[in-house]
Amino acid sequence: MPPTRTPKEAPTPLRQRRDVDGIHKERKKRSDAGKAHDNPETRLQVACVAWCDAADILVDGSPGGAAFMKGAHKARGCRPGRADLLVLEAGADGTHGLAVELKVGGNGLLHSQVAWLARARLKGWRTEVVRSLDEFCKVVRAHIGGSACDPVVAY
Repeated sequence: MPPTRTPKEAPTPLRQRRDVDGIHKERKKRSDAGKAHDNPETRLQVACVAWCDAADILVDGSPGGAAFMKGAHKARGCRPGRADLLVLEAGADGTHGLAVELKVGGNGLLHSQVAWLARARLKGWRTEVVRSLDEFCKVVRAHIGGSACDPVVAY
């Protein structure tokens, strides 16, 4: 027979979190709970990947966000600050590939992103921060040194 848990060992309810002092406090409920969460940066990433796929450009995306906080992706090799998209095509200027960080609106880079992009540059990668699909297309075309086809992608 498995041992029974004492009340102290019981798991905490889903909607609670432990405060710094070890006291459980109720989490604030999302105002948009149960609805699809609008994330413009995710929409931009999806559009950029679709454009690369249509242009036969090899690209790899990062899940980012909450996935890193839970630790599963970090354990598998994804690191905080990793660029949103890696274009796995050699650059016309001799760079190994292109690391692209996507930002929408006035969002800036986090310290971990600045550090990751700097490290990628030291390893021979080109790095860019882009804010739109058009800007992404221009950066990729400049990176591969040609005029990649211009497939129409809805964004």
